[in-house]
Amino acid sequence: MIHSVSNARSTAKFLTLALLLSLSAAADCGAGSKRCTRSHPSFPVGGSLFDVVQWGFDDMFDDYASEYHRDVMEHFNSQYHCAHLCASRNREIRQSSITNAVVSVSSEAQGDIASHTVKVVLPKVDVKDVKVTIIGDTLKIQATREWTDDLLPKPEDKTSKCSCRDVAAAFKGKEDKFERQLRLPKSVARDKIRVELSKESGLLTITVPEKEPETLQVAVLEVSSMENLDKPKGDSE
Repeated sequence: MIHSVSNARSTAKFLTLALLLSLSAAADCGAGSKRCTRSHPSFPVGGSLFDVVQWGFDDMFDDYASEYHRDVMEHFNSQYHCAHLCASRNREIRQSSITNAVVSVSSEAQGDIASHTVKVVLPKVDVKDVKVTIIGDTLKIQATREWTDDLLPKPEDKTSKCSCRDVAAAFKGKEDKFERQLRLPKSVARDKIRVELSKESGLLTITVPEKEPETLQVAVLEVSSMENLDKPKGDSE
């Protein structure tokens, strides 16, 4: 699977390069300039788009070592590398948002009493900015924080040579939000729910215990089937 993906990317890169060569030559030859005659003597002036693209493939193989093609390849590789670096950095910034925080739920039983634990990591969130509410049978978790420099991943040195559209500038100073809703079982002991936030790790832990099973003592009556044996038929009390 890895090889097929790699081959697909190489093919896409190859096709893009051929198209770039075609379009670049088309820009030179659009007005029939001297540059066109000198650099692309076989260019199909006045041909269709298909002819231009086909020429890009043929010319790339016939004169692949020319300075023109080498310059185009170097420029394309440089731009592709920069696009990958810029896109990777922006993706890393977006993924670090608490909006994408993963909530885990686990359950365990201690004797006859079950307990549920809800956990989510919310880095750099102040306890005053966390809100946990119960509406009906729904547990709602909300949290906010402000995007600051220490929350934004530092750019790599390699990106300094690229003209990246860095989303960090747009995020800085803005509010980062988290919100989730969970359905609670009806047997939850609401008065015993406990919420804790770790200042160091940002781990929010919500412990949701269930009610203790109700114990009902049922009275047992003693009866005897011999009580009615000595009574004459037709007698009534």
